[in-house]
Amino acid sequence: MEQYTVLTKGITEIDGNNKFTATLVYAYIKSRENYELNVTSRLTYPNIAKNIKVAEGTVENIVPALISKGALFTKVDGRTMPDEKGEIHTHNTYYFASSYPNYFYINNAFFSEDISSGIASIKEANKVKGLLLQLKAVCINETNKYISRQPYKGGVNISELSRLLNIDRDTLTRLLKLAVELKQVKYIPKGILITNRHIIPDYIVAHNNRQGKPLLTAVYHTIYNWCLDNGIIPPDRNDTIYKVGNKVKRSNEILSRIAAKFNVTNEDIVKLADANHVSVNVYLQNAIETEQPLIHCYLPYVLSRRLVTKPEYMTLEYIASTLNIPPIDSEDEDNPIIML
Repeated sequence: MEQYTVLTKGITEIDGNNKFTATLVYAYIKSRENYELNVTSRLTYPNIAKNIKVAEGTVENIVPALISKGALFTKVDGRTMPDEKGEIHTHNTYYFASSYPNYFYINNAFFSEDISSGIASIKEANKVKGLLLQLKAVCINETNKYISRQPYKGGVNISELSRLLNIDRDTLTRLLKLAVELKQVKYIPKGILITNRHIIPDYIVAHNNRQGKPLLTAVYHTIYNWCLDNGIIPPDRNDTIYKVGNKVKRSNEILSRIAAKFNVTNEDIVKLADANHVSVNVYLQNAIETEQPLIHCYLPYVLSRRLVTKPEYMTLEYIASTLNIPPIDSEDEDNPIIML
C-alpha cells in the first residue's frame, strides 16, 4: 500500500550550507508522523541517519537548526534515554500543525529510492533529493513545473531561481546539472520539470490518506507517467475547486470524461500482473496478443497507437481530442469559484 507525506511549502525557510540535506532530513521526520495526532514520536538521530543515509553527526547538527524554524514544527520535546540496544540517545517527539495553507505530497518510497545511478555519491544524491523538494515548493500549484517569471533566452532564469531558493548560483547550477544527469529534472520552455515519480504533481485525497488512489487521480497519474516515459511535458490537472456549504469540492469535467471511457490504470495492471504471477511487461504483452478488452481501456496502449508522432507537450483537452471524446458543452460546465 502506497503511503504519502504532506510537506509544507514553508520548507523554503530552511537555510544554511546544508540547506538541501536539511530539507531531506525534515521531510523524513515528517514522513514518520502519526496523522491522527500530528506527532512523530521518539525518533533518534541514529534512526534518521540510517534511513536516509546521512551521517549521524550531520543529523545532530541539522535538527537543532530545523527546530529553530517556527514554520516547521509547533513544538519539539526531547528525552534522553536508552534505546533497544541499551545505548543512550536523545529521543525527540516532533509536533506538527494539523494543516498548512500551501503544501504538496510525496510518496514515501522517495526516501529509499536510490537515484545515484552509479554517477553520484550518496551524499550528492541526497543533496539532489533536497533540491527536488525545495524546487517543488516553488512550482506552480499542483504541478511539478517551475516557470521563471523572467525567463532567460526562453529558458529558466537560474539567477532568479537561486534568489528564490536562497542559494548561491554556482551551487544551484552544479546541482541542477547533476539532477539532469540523474534524470530527476528536465529543462522545459521557461523553466524546469521535476521528473522524479515519487514527487506527486497534483493532489491525493487528504492529509491522512494512506489508501488507494481515487479513479480520477489514478487515471491522471497514468497519463502523466506515460508522458514522462515518452519525453512529453505532461498536462496540468487543472481541477476546479468550489464550496458546497462548508466543504471544499473538486471537479474536472475533461478528466471525468476521459476516465469514463479509459479507466484501466497503471495500478490495475500491476495488480493483475501480480495476480497472474508475471511481470507487468509480460502481462501487457499477453493482453495485447490475446486482444483482451481491458487493453482498449488502458490509456498508455491507446495513446501509443493513436499518437505516431509525439508532441512536445500535451493538455487534457488535446488528449480528449485524440481519444475522440467530444468537447465540453459550456452549458454542462460547473460554476467554478477558484481555478488552479
